[in-house]
Amino acid sequence: GSAPGPIARPQERTRVTTALDRIDRTLAGIETPLNLIGGLFVLALAALGVAQVVLRTVFDAPIIGYVDVIEQGTAVFAFLGLAYTQRSGGHIRMEIVLQALPRPALWRVEVANTAFAIAVVGLLLPGAWSHFLRAYRFGDSTMSIGMPTWPSKLLVTLALALLLVRLAIQLWGFVRLALHPGAAPVAVPFPANAAEIAAQE
Repeated sequence: GSAPGPIARPQERTRVTTALDRIDRTLAGIETPLNLIGGLFVLALAALGVAQVVLRTVFDAPIIGYVDVIEQGTAVFAFLGLAYTQRSGGHIRMEIVLQALPRPALWRVEVANTAFAIAVVGLLLPGAWSHFLRAYRFGDSTMSIGMPTWPSKLLVTLALALLLVRLAIQLWGFVRLALHPGAAPVAVPFPANAAEIAAQE
């Protein structure tokens, strides 16, 4: 029989998998609380909306700066959960098409999709940073109560940066699966079939 081959490559894959899993879990420890904060902001803005309707209708005393607060608060719940949603595979996807693909083809498609997303976010990030700097330097503020706009614009920049890191980790995970289709998925959203999605809902 032939002599056993070197064991360096399996050990290397094990080290890579462990490192990828560790980075994934560390980043998840940031994404989950931020997503929770975004959810709490949705609740707070909904309560503020109810208060605005009651005060305006019943007491004819609308909340001063209500529109300004809503405009700036929208950035919180709209962007803080981006990376979390990407990690959990919650963004809109053509799941029916993806489910029809065999696993090796699926991982290659995911590599292409994730690389494209990285390119898009990479193009958006400098513009978001530029908008933040402009608002900070010139003291940009809202029309009604003069609320500074730079915090929300900085939040958008940081959220996009976090999303970019998440996408980079997922690209690493998908490339690993494309090279080794039989490996266990790590740091990537595993596509659920229609029955699993229905059960979750």
